[in-house]
Amino acid sequence: MSGKILLVDDIASNRIVLRVKLSSAFYSVSQASTVDEALVSAQSEPPDMVILSAHLPENGARRLISALRATPGMSDLPVLAIAPPMTEAARIALLELGVDDVLEKPLDNLHLHARLRNLMRARAELPRVMGLAEPMAIYERPARILIAGHDRAKVVGLRPALAEQTPHRIAFADFDTLPAVISGGEAPEAVVLVVDPNHSGAAFRMLSELRSHARTQHAATLVVFTKPAKNTTCAHALDLGAWAVMHSGGPLSELSVRLSALITKKRQNDRLRASVQNGLRAAITDPLTGLHNRRYALPKLEKMIIESRAKNRPLAVMLADLDHFKRINDSFGHAAGDEILIETCRRLAESIGPQDLLARIGGEEFLIALPDCPRTTARLRARALCDRIREAPFGLAGKNTRVPVTISIGVALYGDEPCTTESVADILAKADRALYGAKAQGRDKVTFGRPSLNGRLTA
Repeated sequence: MSGKILLVDDIASNRIVLRVKLSSAFYSVSQASTVDEALVSAQSEPPDMVILSAHLPENGARRLISALRATPGMSDLPVLAIAPPMTEAARIALLELGVDDVLEKPLDNLHLHARLRNLMRARAELPRVMGLAEPMAIYERPARILIAGHDRAKVVGLRPALAEQTPHRIAFADFDTLPAVISGGEAPEAVVLVVDPNHSGAAFRMLSELRSHARTQHAATLVVFTKPAKNTTCAHALDLGAWAVMHSGGPLSELSVRLSALITKKRQNDRLRASVQNGLRAAITDPLTGLHNRRYALPKLEKMIIESRAKNRPLAVMLADLDHFKRINDSFGHAAGDEILIETCRRLAESIGPQDLLARIGGEEFLIALPDCPRTTARLRARALCDRIREAPFGLAGKNTRVPVTISIGVALYGDEPCTTESVADILAKADRALYGAKAQGRDKVTFGRPSLNGRLTA
């Protein structure tokens, strides 16, 4: 996996050795020897990841991480610290600063590259949201954490120490019962797999299942080896989708710190993902009525036409337009006009089925498509829609008056003729001509479009 890496180390020989390792894997590497150089480089050529020496002079690691986390667009930039063998307390201090992981020298190429792939893949899979503000400081509820291992009794034995280290709610399972635990109840935000590196097959199969299961595919996953694992085993866990790996032993402080960091990142990812989904939903939704808009409706109609052609079943396409809507706006105001539109949409929506298409495609114009709907049925359905709008005058908020409203509908049938090859534009043109005919006949009418003898569309 290629990408841009910013390498920050005050010792030139360290940068040279690491650059060779990274360039051999086709990474593009830029270098800096000081925090100021690193920040200038990051601003001019934004990297995909930063690798820094844990021992930059003048508290450089802290200053650089703080600056990156405060810079828009770089707050989620993966940061990997390289350090000589260190104490657990020193490693925890780096994790608390905000580094994503700490790799100790001598570096193993397999483990190093697996961690780089893992961190870059996680960031690449996260949707980018243009202009999204930094997450607000809000109250974060305790997370549900699921801890699983070969031996449930040993895993449950972690409870007392973890209860002192973390505020999160913890559940336990063994690998045999883990699928059932995941499928029922509240989905976990984080899953910890306690793994014997000499018997990792079942754990790694479970890791793959976690990544594919809908309830856990976005959960933070931490693999904790019960003893030092081979670099190949660590690399395999990371490539299978573990967010991080660590070795157990000693106090559980590191586990607690890593869990807190992973849960924070997971929740940030969830917020970004939700923002993208909301944005996509807004792009295809009419904000006034909540119906789908033209951007959604036309591609959807094309799919419905293709399906109708494949099944050789008729498709009724209707264009509906409120009658004398300008007169309503002029008489009662645009706010009243909006009320009429909203109520119209409610009545129309109540009159169609889940397989039907209803969209607002213009000011007071609506597109309705009814699959598997022959001419006789289409006529009855269209007349029922007219009746539904006409049957009860519309009330207006704050006004002691009710407004009579009617709607005209033009209908075009796809598949109504042999060897139909009409496009979306053709079928809409036919429905539009039919709508014009309904207006011309006095409004509150239903007319059908048909091809004329000279090939022009008529009502």
